[in-house]
Parts: sequence; structure tokens; C-alpha cells
Amino acid sequence: MNERFSCIRLSLFPRWKEKIEDFENDMNPNLVDYLKNVAWEEDTEDWNAVYLVLDRLHDDDIVLYFALKCGMIGNSFSEDIYDLLEKNKDELLKLMPQDKQEAIAFLRDFMADAKEKDEINKVASTMSGVELTQFCINQNHREKCKKEQDDLTGIGAIIFYRYVLPIAKEIKQRAGCKFMYLFAADNTEDESLIKYYKDKLSFFTVSEFDASGLGERIVVPIMPFYDYRCEFMIRTI
Repeated sequence: MNERFSCIRLSLFPRWKEKIEDFENDMNPNLVDYLKNVAWEEDTEDWNAVYLVLDRLHDDDIVLYFALKCGMIGNSFSEDIYDLLEKNKDELLKLMPQDKQEAIAFLRDFMADAKEKDEINKVASTMSGVELTQFCINQNHREKCKKEQDDLTGIGAIIFYRYVLPIAKEIKQRAGCKFMYLFAADNTEDESLIKYYKDKLSFFTVSEFDASGLGERIVVPIMPFYDYRCEFMIRTI
């Protein structure tokens, strides 16, 4: 299986710019449009790292493409800290010199503001992560394999663990980076895409992740406009 597939960075191989025109996925037309009209520019300018997974047994057809970029998520303030400051603010101020009184007053104001919506998303701390921005199967390749009775069931998960996760782990070895996350655009009634990311790729929703204890504090997603209707999901690297 490992010898059959290869993974390349799109912008490093200009000849593949034409090959992507054969890529189709009826269930995810936005991801197809991204690959054909946006990916090359974003990859060459390092806004996104776009990768193609190729099948040597089928004339190097594109099996799947995925894209990664570095991002940031936040931790919310603990309610215990709010309560502690509120209950003991007078005693704390009496015990502190003037400069520290000003500091604690600033902290209280900052944390109070953090509970309200603002142009600035105020969080307790930030954490770096790798965002899986795109992950899409080539329908044309899948149909060709079916006709030839070439069973590629589960190929998405195979590619994720063989190529996607190792890239994230390499980044983790070189810089502080503990998490991988994505924004799932799931329009299905049974949330099949979200279930796929959970069951096959080991991602959690925010509530599940917080309950799992894998994060130190409650995760606060920093969600771009493009992903407002999506489900934020996260896992450790």
C-alpha cells in the first residue's frame, strides 16, 4: 500500500496544475472549486500548504488532496478565578502596594470584558495548532477503482494517518504545537461527516474535548467568517 501511493506538495510540481482539472466531488463542490481556482496561489504564497496524494497504479491519478496551515486556539478563563477575585477583591487590595492594586484592578476589568463580545477575542491564553483546512476525496478516481474492482474502502483514514498526521508531528518536533483542529462543514441530517471525523480520525467536538481532560482549560475556537456555520473539532497530535 505504501509503495502504491505518494504525497506531493502542489506548488513544487507545476505539471500537476493541469492534473487537478480531473478532480471532482459532487458532495463537496466548494472543495473542488478551491483546488481548481485557489489552491495553487495559496500554496505558492504559503497561505496554505496543499498536498496531493497520487495513485501509481492508476497513472498517478489524484486520490485525495488535503491542506494544512498553522493556526491558533484559545483557553477560556476559569470560573474559579473569576469567583476568587470577586469574593476577595477588597482583602487583596488592602494587602497590596499601590502598583499591584492597579495591576489587580486591571486584571479584574480585563476578565470582566472578556465575558462580553468584543472586536478583540480575550482569552486566558493561546495555543498553537495545525489546522486541517481541506480534506477531500477525488470522486473520479474512486469510481475508476470501483469499475476495476479495486477496493479502496477507508482510504481517507489511511491517508490521514500515513501522510497528514506525520506532517503535523514533524511540525510539533520543531515548534510548540500540541493540537490539530478543523472546521467541519456538515450539511447532512445525520451528521455523517462529523461522525466520520470522530470515529475514523479521532477528532472531538469542543464539549467532548473539554470533558476528555486532554486540554488544560476550556477550548475557545478562533473561528474565521468562512467557517461560521461549521463545527469546530480538535484532537491531539
